[in-house]
Amino acid sequence: MEPVTFTYEGVHGVGDGLLKLGGGQAVPGMSGGPLLNLRTMGVCGVLKTTRDAAQPTGGWGVPVGVLRDLHPEIVVAHDAFHRRDHRWREAADAVSPLLAGLMGMSAGYAGRIENFLVEYLGREGAPVPFGGRDPQMNELTAWLADPQAAPYALVAAEAGRGKSALLVRWAQVVMRQERAHVVVVPVSIRFNTAQAGVVFSALANQLGEVYGEPPAITDMSAEQWKETCLGYLRRPPPPTGAPCWS
Repeated sequence: MEPVTFTYEGVHGVGDGLLKLGGGQAVPGMSGGPLLNLRTMGVCGVLKTTRDAAQPTGGWGVPVGVLRDLHPEIVVAHDAFHRRDHRWREAADAVSPLLAGLMGMSAGYAGRIENFLVEYLGREGAPVPFGGRDPQMNELTAWLADPQAAPYALVAAEAGRGKSALLVRWAQVVMRQERAHVVVVPVSIRFNTAQAGVVFSALANQLGEVYGEPPAITDMSAEQWKETCLGYLRRPPPPTGAPCWS
């Protein structure tokens, strides 16, 4: 199938709602092709048709949610396959999913957090080696899965022992396995992310991504960002699980 890149323009309010796509050309033969969200690296829908047969620019897509309702057997087969085969998740960019929601921050602050993640995860095609921490990873996952466990876990060790690398890798695993919504906010003097204005603005923007309601104001003091974080954290937790297939 010939690939094409579209720009998502919103949901068309007809029937169950179609994904409105622009920018690319939906030509004959593309119907039924998967629509890949390049931010989440998940399939968010299936291409249905072009928006204009005479001039095939843009297209309409069927959201994954509709497919789940109409053909639940496909969802069961999909989930079973990816429990056995993790190559798709492992091939995806490791850093971008952990940056979701940071568009509301200043470019400088978001860049500091991205540099932190790249330091420990690497980039697509150039991963950072990591291994030998299976017992610690399993212990953290067991804590997360235990409903009777304390709501907070502390990882403590001397400087330079790999705490940051362990937690970033574990966050990546939790996100890929869709065990929980993941928010990573490094408090690092080395990467200049230890200031309150950076920490609380990053946390608020990522929590806004989780709840689907980004902060309405982006120019706030550190104390205001902190109050915004508390507002999100006082809410009931959102449902777990990614909104797109992956």
